[in-house]
Amino acid sequence: MKSFLQLFNIQMTLMIYVIIYQTYENPCIIAVFLGIIGRLLQITFSVFIETAIITMSDCVSPLSMIIISAIADINIKNFI
Repeated sequence: MKSFLQLFNIQMTLMIYVIIYQTYENPCIIAVFLGIIGRLLQITFSVFIETAIITMSDCVSPLSMIIISAIADINIKNFI
């Protein structure tokens, strides 16, 4: 019969594997790894795709502020 410590060790190992799997399943983490691989391999994109990425990256900060204010239910008219 397995001791308590052996069962606890197996359970902790499984929990660590689940956390690692859930972390690497996240789309943001996948995008970071793809970006790193793309930079290391010096992959170039077409002008159309590069322009689209630059345009989207310019919109991220204002869009995140709008989303945060919507989540926090902040009325912008109170600040104007």
